Amino acid sequence: MKQADELLELLSRALVVIVPSIWFENQPSSILEAFAVGKPVIASDLGGMTELVEHKKRGLLVRPGSVDDLAEATKWMWSNPGEARAMGKAGFEYARAEHGSELRYKRTMQVYESRIAEYRK
Repeated sequence: MKQADELLELLSRALVVIVPSIWFENQPSSILEAFAVGKPVIASDLGGMTELVEHKKRGLLVRPGSVDDLAEATKWMWSNPGEARAMGKAGFEYARAEHGSELRYKRTMQVYESRIAEYRK
């Protein structure tokens, strides 16, 4: 397992981050970490990964467990570095707009405030 600076260094040198999970993931941190440094993601078309990785916009989705799909998507990214960078930029903008710390704080506080209001009724 990589930590902070080492992880950031590895991610910054990558063209793409691959998340080939065959498990029904909810919201993998690895995808948000990739987006935070502007990297596109190749992920399995499964679970919450499909919500994070909008196909052909923030990365590519592949059939879970399909080695052929994964190989093809990886080749495509390697052969289209300009489009891969554009997907990474879209991922960065998405992560900043939908998963930034200020927004998470605001949404969390809204949940707490609504529960407190219900309790006081």
